[in-house]
Parts: sequence; C-alpha cells; structure tokens
Amino acid sequence: MLNRGYAYATIISSRYDGQTLLSHMASLYPHSTQQAWQQKLNNGEVTLNGVIATGDESLTSGQALVWNRPSWIEPDVPQHFEVLFDDPHLLAVNVYTVISGVFYIGLGDRFDPEKLEVYPPGSVIVLAGNTSHFHWAKSGEYITQVSAQGPSCDGSSSEPGKHLGRSR
Repeated sequence: MLNRGYAYATIISSRYDGQTLLSHMASLYPHSTQQAWQQKLNNGEVTLNGVIATGDESLTSGQALVWNRPSWIEPDVPQHFEVLFDDPHLLAVNVYTVISGVFYIGLGDRFDPEKLEVYPPGSVIVLAGNTSHFHWAKSGEYITQVSAQGPSCDGSSSEPGKHLGRSR
C-alpha cells in the first residue's frame, strides 16, 4: 500500500555546529549515500528552518531540519501474529517499534548482513512466534520498544552491537 510519506524532523544540536547539511544527512540517515542525499536535496525533500536546502549549508545549533520523505510502498500488515495477552482492556502482540536511530533486522539462525532490512524511526516490525532473527546497531545507537513474551534471546553474537535471537 502506498502511504502518505513522512516528515522526519529534528533540531540541530551544538555538536553539529559547522558541519555541512549534506554530510549531516548522510551520517544521521546512513541508509543512503551522500550521492543519494544530494539527489533528495535536489528534489526539494529537505528543509532547514523552513527553506528548501541545497546541502552546502553550514549547520548551527537550534536550526530546524526536516526531511519530507515522499510516499513509499509499505508491505501489507501481517494478518497473523502471536497474541501475547488479551483482555477487555489490553491486547499485546510480539512487535518491535523503532523509537529512535536506525534499526537493522534480518531473519535467520545466523547473522548475515546481506539479509538485514533497514527500519527508520516510527517503523513497526511484527515477528511471528518462534521466528529466528538477528539485529545490528550498524549505524550507531538505536532505541526500540519490544513487546514479547518469554525469553527473546537464544544467544548473542561475540561482536558488539549484534544480537541473535528467537521471538517467543
């Protein structure tokens, strides 16, 4: 299904003072290269303080940055998912919600970077019960909210930031 797009908004912090907008976008959203970000900028998708940006701007703290991501096709919502708890007031299912950062997750018993899928903030990932999976903090810190039941990890990778698990 084609969604309506999304506006990713942030306020520039002082640690990015002097950095160019183009390099900031590529580091903030590493799923796209600098060349891809330049194309998004050329398409008018990024604004800085409400003005369409070029990428050459030098950032200063307090500026409002918005990436207006165009519509994209989203996969259908799973029709079958594991219900963890159900009463008249609450329904809980096995689900990841990406709060911040970029979340990389793949399906399988072994870590394979070729199978990773990228999920930006706001994404919701539903895993069926007993699904082998792995995730990686590939581009730095991320925060997810996980609703699941029972142990979620059959093992972890010896490499920092990588996790192997099985949903319950």
